[in-house]
Amino acid sequence: MTTTERNDLLNIMSDMHKDAYGFRPRNINYSAFTDAELDAEVDRLQAVIEESIKEEAIQEEADLEAFGKLINKTIAMGAGDRATAIRWIVDGADDWNAEAIVWSMGILYTETGRALVKEINETCDDILQRVYES
Repeated sequence: MTTTERNDLLNIMSDMHKDAYGFRPRNINYSAFTDAELDAEVDRLQAVIEESIKEEAIQEEADLEAFGKLINKTIAMGAGDRATAIRWIVDGADDWNAEAIVWSMGILYTETGRALVKEINETCDDILQRVYES
């Protein structure tokens, strides 16, 4: 492996470590690794990343299910329909930003979450403005 290839691989490994664990590697001297050790570490990091992706998908599905239950529960408590349920949920939120509200539900980066942000911004502007001004 050339020096340039090795440096490129070390940069990629730093990115992979961040993807796997949420932070850049500390106290790991990857430069001291042999080429074979680097290849093995890339394989290990890839496995960790793949497992994280699976866990995130499971959590995302659970968060979407919880959101659906929250909507249904709010309707059952008297909201009557989805739009009113969303208004009640937004009115009770601790934030004035639609993205922050949806992020707190764990679904911001889903298709449902993106649609919900749009729905909140369109139907709850009066609530968001009131909360923002207070």
